[in-house]
Amino acid sequence: MITIEEFESYIIKLGHRPACAAICVPKINILSEKGVKNFDFFTNQHNLCWLADDQWKIYNSDVKDRLFTLNIRDFKLAILDII
Repeated sequence: MITIEEFESYIIKLGHRPACAAICVPKINILSEKGVKNFDFFTNQHNLCWLADDQWKIYNSDVKDRLFTLNIRDFKLAILDII
């Protein structure tokens, strides 16, 4: 599990601004408990970043070229300040 603060810190470290950590983090935690390891994120023209889950992708299929993928391991290593 990751916290909102950990999520925000890591996304900022990547050079983006978290758009909705209060919504993204619970989704990430639920999905990671179900075994999902890779998460897609979308960054808009204002550098705001949020989770692009399957439902989001259905309604925003035209911007798939602006997605990037992070592994839950990346978050955990960032929490430990390894990456």
